[in-house]
Amino acid sequence: MGLYRPTDVTPYMHILVNHLSEFMERHRFSLSDFSCSPVEKKNHDQVSAFFRKTMKDGGKKLERKSAIFEILDYENRALYFSQKNIATKYPKPQRINIKKLKR
Repeated sequence: MGLYRPTDVTPYMHILVNHLSEFMERHRFSLSDFSCSPVEKKNHDQVSAFFRKTMKDGGKKLERKSAIFEILDYENRALYFSQKNIATKYPKPQRINIKKLKR
């Protein structure tokens, strides 16, 4: 499985490929109005975050999510926690004690 599946095509890319001429004629847009640099920057950040994960390709094939879904899920969680200010409510522990269990 590659990074993107055919079902993961974004609406932005669909519109750019299939409806560009309509936007240019009807709304008098030019090609410069369709700058991809913000989209490419976001894509670069998301893919970089995805490939930093150690278990990115693990799991059972049928249960594994698509890469783009995992990237967006990660980004949504990061946005949620930053907007709710959860990281400051629960500070990281300075020290963790691990005890061996007696068997």
